[in-house]
Amino acid sequence: MATAPARSSRSTSSSRPAILPVALAVGYGVIDVGLDPHARTSPKKRPIIRPWLLRLVQNAYFPDPASRAEPLASPAFDPDLAGFPPTLVTTGGLNSLEADGRIFAGKLRAAGADVTYRCFPDADHSYTHRPPVETAREAITGLGDHLTRAYAAGRGSAGGGGRRSPRSRTRTEMAMGEPAKPKSSRRRRSRKRR
Repeated sequence: MATAPARSSRSTSSSRPAILPVALAVGYGVIDVGLDPHARTSPKKRPIIRPWLLRLVQNAYFPDPASRAEPLASPAFDPDLAGFPPTLVTTGGLNSLEADGRIFAGKLRAAGADVTYRCFPDADHSYTHRPPVETAREAITGLGDHLTRAYAAGRGSAGGGGRRSPRSRTRTEMAMGEPAKPKSSRRRRSRKRR
């Protein structure tokens, strides 16, 4: 699901400038929702994501089988992956969706996108929220490091790394004590009246 906004942000009308994400992180994602759920396998006897659940997702979110091949639903069919922001793809080696992440990272790499792929071999689905804690910590720390690097690089380039309102501040800026943007005098007056 994280890939859809990244893909959509690249195709905007000429009257509206593109708002590009600074980075993308895909953890245990599905890149082809049309794939037969029984084709996704795991070395684990009872993985968290089983064929019945994948079939449920297909039928609930994509009742029209033709829609499953659209790039917004299945990034595997995106003809142009080169415009993706720096992307971190993580998977669990025991996850039945592991091949999806590995294949997506390979497709991004082949398209010339900046991609990092990391597989946690002894982890199943939702490894950022389940034991072992060491794996969860490593995955979450890696995600934070990826976003920090991408944000720092994006802020240093002209127009790159996302567009935001010139008056907005990120939580990082607020935590680091960077000065606030001036507020309108109208707002100040309304506070004084209270």
